[in-house]
Amino acid sequence: MRARPLLFFSGGSALKEVSASLAAQGESAVYLMTPFDSGGSSAVLRHAFAMPAVGDIRSRLLALSGLDAPCVALLNFRLPDDEDAARAALTALTEGRHPLWQSVSQPVFRRRVLDELRRFAAFMPAAMPRSRACVGNLLLAGLYLRHGRSLNAATSLFARLVRARGIVHAVADANAELWVRLADGTTLCGQHRFTGKFFPPVCSPIQAIGLSQPVAASPAALRWIRRARLVCYPPGSFFSSILATLLPEGIREALATVDCPHVFVPNPLPDPELQGHTLADQLRILSRHAPLTHLLLDTATSRYAGPVPLDWLHSHHVRLIVCPLLHPDGRLSPALLADALGRVRL
Repeated sequence: MRARPLLFFSGGSALKEVSASLAAQGESAVYLMTPFDSGGSSAVLRHAFAMPAVGDIRSRLLALSGLDAPCVALLNFRLPDDEDAARAALTALTEGRHPLWQSVSQPVFRRRVLDELRRFAAFMPAAMPRSRACVGNLLLAGLYLRHGRSLNAATSLFARLVRARGIVHAVADANAELWVRLADGTTLCGQHRFTGKFFPPVCSPIQAIGLSQPVAASPAALRWIRRARLVCYPPGSFFSSILATLLPEGIREALATVDCPHVFVPNPLPDPELQGHTLADQLRILSRHAPLTHLLLDTATSRYAGPVPLDWLHSHHVRLIVCPLLHPDGRLSPALLADALGRVRL
């Protein structure tokens, strides 16, 4: 990638359609992901192998994939909920007789996935749960274990396997946990405990977020930050997706050296993590972790929490851009966001 890229600090699925659209347009883009998720299939792998989370990385790479639909479906496939059925399905996959293989017509891809699945099966503890495991996550975990427990190496190899049309990196290669402190004094440890997906949404506003141990930023992530022509903090879970990627040591310092627009695009949809927080609160919190030069909002500003804080923006020299960004149902339009970002200048 020779052109200076758009750089997104991005966690989960909120940017999936946008990243796929940018890839289809041939836009140079880099996505820095959180490896600190602690729920679902990633949590089982983290517990079994003391490794970072790989689910968000797998999801973003497959959104950028140049493979055909059956190959992507195979890597996104989740084993059944029932444990016995899941073990049987994994055996069928590693033996090449699962029905999913019938639609995979690329022999090189088929051989490589079969080889990696079989190798990973040899690492799996007998007692490790298989239910709801994602095939792509298993492959990434196997690559991680076989290549010196390097998340960067595993991500790069998986990216080549899926012919990713964009760059994806974890912000850090560390098995750490996110914690948050609520306004009522409660501290919750583990991303899954405050996202509203695995536990009930938090009932008191989140006041602070951190990591369970000191974590250094990935050298590759720091290099891409310094090359960026625009940095975007996009829609997504505010604390567990956006702020989580800014926590490793070195990220904030690297961002401060980049002379380019730093654009916050708030989530217009309800975010369980933002209970009790207005748009002004989000800006104040984000500005403590990263530089900001622009706030990008849809013309329907009533979709955001609270009024636009014009005085705060003026006093912090943050430019407000209001333009169409959303579909009528409130979903982000990939084409409109890409167009808007392309017009942002310092």
